[in-house]
Amino acid sequence: MKISFEELPDQARIWIYPSNRPFTEEELERLIPSLDHFVVNWA
Repeated sequence: MKISFEELPDQARIWIYPSNRPFTEEELERLIPSLDHFVVNWA
């Protein structure tokens, strides 16, 4: 399920995973579609 942050209920829990550096544009181009696919198929 993919919804905007503002739509999450107050009791919702989220996971945030940090990175030790900013992602490059090339990395983001590969990473974002993979994450979108993962999130859509999560629940």
